[in-house]
Amino acid sequence: LAALHTGQSRLAAALAEFGLDAHRRHCAVNKRLSEEMVRSRVQQLPDGRYESVDWVEYDGRGVDRLHELGCELIVDGTELTLRFGGVPQIDAPVNGARPAVMGQAMNTLQTTFLHDVPANAGLWRPVHFDLGPPGTIVNSRPPAAVCFAHVGTGMRIDKLVRDVLTQAMSLSERPWVRGRVAGQPCEGVVLVTLTGVERATGRTTVLFPISPTVALGGPAQSTGDGLDTYSNTCNIGKRMAAVEMDEATTPVMILW
Repeated sequence: LAALHTGQSRLAAALAEFGLDAHRRHCAVNKRLSEEMVRSRVQQLPDGRYESVDWVEYDGRGVDRLHELGCELIVDGTELTLRFGGVPQIDAPVNGARPAVMGQAMNTLQTTFLHDVPANAGLWRPVHFDLGPPGTIVNSRPPAAVCFAHVGTGMRIDKLVRDVLTQAMSLSERPWVRGRVAGQPCEGVVLVTLTGVERATGRTTVLFPISPTVALGGPAQSTGDGLDTYSNTCNIGKRMAAVEMDEATTPVMILW
């Protein structure tokens, strides 16, 4: 809320100083410049088709299950097309929803290939998405459960896009493009919910520590080892919280 209030006040100040028409003109320029940067970047990849396959793991019914999905990257001049496909949607909350699938794909495009492009709607103009027919694990339709779309199918989307993008980048004639090729991170999270009775008060307490999701290593790069606290692609920018935060707000003591 504080961030939203700050953004609102700064936007209002900018509009008061420069006017709405000038603001809109500059927004259009910003989007055009981002689009041009993306197109220039894509042009440094060899045209072609690149494919990858992965699986969504789910054992929420007590039985291990693997659900296949795939991705095809088509590089054509200054434009990219990402085509996804998968098995029929399942009776579990890991089905992919369109916003999660497209958002996770863009996560990987940005961090791996478009890291320095200003983020605005211009990013999306040269990138096309084909999620395949409705009713699959990557393009589910009601009444499919999708509350874990971002961490279920979504994190497999991260892996798939990184794989096909890495294939294309490794064949680029530009050394700096090849230099950004890296291995695969785990693209997963480790979470735990702890419940119990607080000894001092006798009250029920619940602990949901977020820190473990950050303490996951990142992929090795051509320039060095991966980060110790990479987490996963959609969580880039997070930091490891001090253990004292959990100790101060919940009745636990961290031993290591």
